[in-house]
Amino acid sequence: MPKCLMFKNGITIGPIGNVRPCCMYMNDDIEQRYNEDGWRAKFDELYEESLTKWLPNCYECKAEEDRGGNSLRMDANKWFEGTEGIQYWDLKLHNTCNLTCVMCNPVSSSKWQKLVNENPEEDFLRVVKSEAKIKTGWHKDILPLMMEQLYDTKYLKFTGGEPFLIPHVRKIIKRLYEEEVSPAVRLSIITNGTVPIDSEMLKMLLSFKDVVFLVSIDGIEDRFEYIRQGAEWKQVEANLKKFKEIEVNNNNFHLNINYLPMSINAAQNESAEAWAKDLKVSFSKSVEIYRPKYLTYASLSVKLRDRYNITSVHEYDEEQYNQLLKHMAIKDKLLGTDFKSACPEFFEDE
Repeated sequence: MPKCLMFKNGITIGPIGNVRPCCMYMNDDIEQRYNEDGWRAKFDELYEESLTKWLPNCYECKAEEDRGGNSLRMDANKWFEGTEGIQYWDLKLHNTCNLTCVMCNPVSSSKWQKLVNENPEEDFLRVVKSEAKIKTGWHKDILPLMMEQLYDTKYLKFTGGEPFLIPHVRKIIKRLYEEEVSPAVRLSIITNGTVPIDSEMLKMLLSFKDVVFLVSIDGIEDRFEYIRQGAEWKQVEANLKKFKEIEVNNNNFHLNINYLPMSINAAQNESAEAWAKDLKVSFSKSVEIYRPKYLTYASLSVKLRDRYNITSVHEYDEEQYNQLLKHMAIKDKLLGTDFKSACPEFFEDE
């Protein structure tokens, strides 16, 4: 039975105030914002549906369980059995970010938002153009309403944008620290690894019951810099080694590399994991990227799938390969990058 208590005890709030039961829920079919009526009833409706079947928007948890992994759904059902109210807060307070990652979008990255709005003539996906016009920053109006409820939470998660560049992330952490709430809270942060942890922030982080520190790294060296445009590999690697030192010296700090499989990093699936192993850093490979579709393995040829030992729900689709070339060409033109040199395996048959 695919019952999921995230519908009862979890909430993810996006950069525009949109709500979902969790970050894995793959569609924004819930229209209400956090400070509007109606989302609680929708969550309850989805929960009742989940008692009898897998919901289409729960694709990622199903895929994780199908491959024998441990999903957020499974964790939630252990964590929240017998509890009431929101116990898991996943907060995307703003889209402030210093990178233009190839798989990202204007809602989640201010750099992407600026790039799209400054280049309206480019043939971006229609959804990307519409997202670039959306106003972010819901937290300024909603945060006072939400803050009191955070005092009773068990799990708190920050994503972005880049959390360490969003001032209100620091304000919430500081508030929970000063009010001595943090020792009862398990904290999770997903960061791009470009921002070092300053001494004040480190002191506050270590006051939490546990800190799961997830660094998003989807390749190494030049491939990493292409995928996460604006990041410098050597600096991120140096930061990661410092994060590792923190983990070694503090039992409640847990460092993990979060690796997102997609067509353009398939060539480094094994080498990235080996690199993490050399650094003695935990490495988690998530399920294959869900969207945009041209970054899924649908754009990876049969020859490359065989070479990199790739299995996927997506068969090779030449149209998605062409879409990949098209959108990487737009990115290269605007950012001065070069897809062909970064990912030469896609051009071997030319």
